[in-house]
Amino acid sequence: MDSSGEALYDRLGGAYALAALTDRFVDIVMKDEALKANPAVELAHKRMPAAGLKYLFWELICMAVGGPTQYTGRPMSTTHAHLGITTVQWEAFAGDFKAVLNQFKVP
Repeated sequence: MDSSGEALYDRLGGAYALAALTDRFVDIVMKDEALKANPAVELAHKRMPAAGLKYLFWELICMAVGGPTQYTGRPMSTTHAHLGITTVQWEAFAGDFKAVLNQFKVP
């Protein structure tokens, strides 16, 4: 909570605003050429429908900003252990998230 007593989840607009942000973010991630260059990541994207990925990201983001949701997916270490994600790919992913935060005017 900030000095106003309002949780970050609420200041960001709650579930619906975070769903819009998540929707845009996953659309970008699924097309990111740096991520698609990793065959294991590309295969994982093909196995997990975008809607499922969006839901899990939404849960995770909502939980991380103090919302009422709980993340129900597998632990990140388990989910990503076999993907061999490189520093370049991680930075691309983080850059995609930062770009979406900027798009939605999240400081």
